Amino acid sequence: MLWSTLHLTERFDTMQNVKDNFGVLLNFNNVTTMSRDTLKNQCADLEKMLSKTGESDICGAEMAEEILNLPSVPPKITAMQLLEILHEKQIQELYPNLSIGLRIAGTLPVTVASAERSFSKLKLVKTYLRSTMGQERLSGLALISINRELSQQRSYEAIIDDFASKKSRRVHLK
Repeated sequence: MLWSTLHLTERFDTMQNVKDNFGVLLNFNNVTTMSRDTLKNQCADLEKMLSKTGESDICGAEMAEEILNLPSVPPKITAMQLLEILHEKQIQELYPNLSIGLRIAGTLPVTVASAERSFSKLKLVKTYLRSTMGQERLSGLALISINRELSQQRSYEAIIDDFASKKSRRVHLK
């Protein structure tokens, strides 16, 4: 019982840490109401977090200016929706730091359930009898098992035809 309580506390602390670090990108409703200095500080903190060996993926000061210069965004917009709007209107070059930050924020897992489900499926795939298979085959079988619902939606014939059309090695003779 104690272990599970500690484990849950660790998970919630991790999620809170993600929210603190990426809050400026994950909740644009708060960005419109916060002061200019607070926004700059949060963007600078995000820049520090996304830096490695002195090089950062984004410039915090520039990202704060990009956020301030954004056209009015709809209320309760998510980071992914804003990223889609930037790409649809083809203005991601005008907001490079924001675009990079949103793409990084979009890769963050919302929960750990998908990772746990993946490991559960991996345990099912890699049984005692299959313990000698290579990494590439194991990864392929795990992906098929995890995404089973997607593979059942399309017929295998359509998948094979699609693959054959993209990987055609036949030479057309005239």
